[in-house]
Amino acid sequence: MNTTPIPYRYEQRHYPNNNSWYRELIFRDNTVVGEIREPVESTAAHKIYNVCKYEPLEVADGVVHIAQVIQSFNRVIDAKEFVNNGGIN
Repeated sequence: MNTTPIPYRYEQRHYPNNNSWYRELIFRDNTVVGEIREPVESTAAHKIYNVCKYEPLEVADGVVHIAQVIQSFNRVIDAKEFVNNGGIN
């Protein structure tokens, strides 16, 4: 894994259905490249934060980006450290 930190920016966003799950978009060079999100399987006793990388998928009328889970963590700070050290390149 790369040991040089990569300049990522994070912005917290809510899901469109206004659930209070944790979600942060990950930007590199002002482009959204992924997200950190808390899935419904996460509980107060066992927190889960998934690092997802956006991958292009061709559809009939263009391209959409799907979120592919790369790694899971119990703390957001660990998820961000993974990303900052090249985890979603």
